[in-house]
Amino acid sequence: MSALRSGDFSSPGDDNSPEDAEGRRAGPRRAGDGLEDEVTWQDVECGSYAADLVLWSQLAREAAGPVLELGAGCGRVALRLAAEGGEVTALDHSAALVAELERRAGARGLELETVVAGAGDFRLDRKFAAIIAPMQLLHLLGGAPGRARMLVRARAHLAPGGALAAALLAERPGPPAPGAPPPLPDVAERDGWVYSSLPLEVRPLAGALEVRRLRQVVAPSGELSEEVDAVRLDPLDPDRFEAEAAAVGLRARERLAVAATDDHVGSVVCVLEVA
Repeated sequence: MSALRSGDFSSPGDDNSPEDAEGRRAGPRRAGDGLEDEVTWQDVECGSYAADLVLWSQLAREAAGPVLELGAGCGRVALRLAAEGGEVTALDHSAALVAELERRAGARGLELETVVAGAGDFRLDRKFAAIIAPMQLLHLLGGAPGRARMLVRARAHLAPGGALAAALLAERPGPPAPGAPPPLPDVAERDGWVYSSLPLEVRPLAGALEVRRLRQVVAPSGELSEEVDAVRLDPLDPDRFEAEAAAVGLRARERLAVAATDDHVGSVVCVLEVA
């Protein structure tokens, strides 16, 4: 799950480099070159995003109890909440990301609970004062059926008076304005390896949006590997999500805004409570 940048995608068809039958760019590939390194790519594409952190901290303080984060990844939000003294449970479907979150928590002397599970199938033996779903998680659950499963599980894990807070894209990402400079890649270096992720385009795809990024890895030897990574985002607006939530017994309490930045699109955070 990458942080969506504002106005930095080319229009469909602007990307003319050759691809193979699987959509990957021509270029040398070898085992261990980093193209499958889930942890590093999350850092490269999401690590710099901080516009929403104050909001999640505020909601956690107001909840005054244990917080469950869905789609926690490497801990961008969960580690901050734990550092602020919160009682945090971090859940993600990726065992690799959860293992890295645990490593980072240990390195910082932070205590939190971790769970490897999907947002629609977790079953824990406790309830929470707040459940949060940052970034684009709601757009990645496989449409209305996936969101319904998440909502049912969230409601079952909310303590009396608890709240579910989930972020939605506030705007549809699209091509840059005429005359705007081309986008810059997100870049990071790890042990002599250089990782670059360049936004390419957002294009319609069977009722959804497909976000495409060119991922490149340069080995210490100078060898280049690259491929196009594509992520499907389901369309969703606050009215529709709140209606889906009402169907499982969660009512809308408020909507909070995360403003767009020069680099990233804004979000609307829907806060729901047990009806």
